[in-house]
Amino acid sequence: MIVKPIVSEKSMRLVSQNIYMFVVETVANKKSIAGAINELYEVEPTNVRVYVRPGKEKRIARSRKTTRTASRKIAYVTLPEGKTIPGFDKVLEVENENEES
Repeated sequence: MIVKPIVSEKSMRLVSQNIYMFVVETVANKKSIAGAINELYEVEPTNVRVYVRPGKEKRIARSRKTTRTASRKIAYVTLPEGKTIPGFDKVLEVENENEES
């Protein structure tokens, strides 16, 4: 169900509020996303919000032809206080070290 975690400025800002962002399959629903988070990271989420980001229309080179990029489904997963997902903590530590130097 979960394709990959999203590591961006916005997602790192949300980690301080215990909210984590993931790209999920388009057929996933809130219950299946919560179950997958519980299974992968052994943490029970308190809230799951889902957002479908529509694909964009792109032009091909200099022609008038266009193509469409794929739509993505993004899940915002809220965890209880004191619980974290291991991979995101390492990214935050690296960012903090870069800011100090």
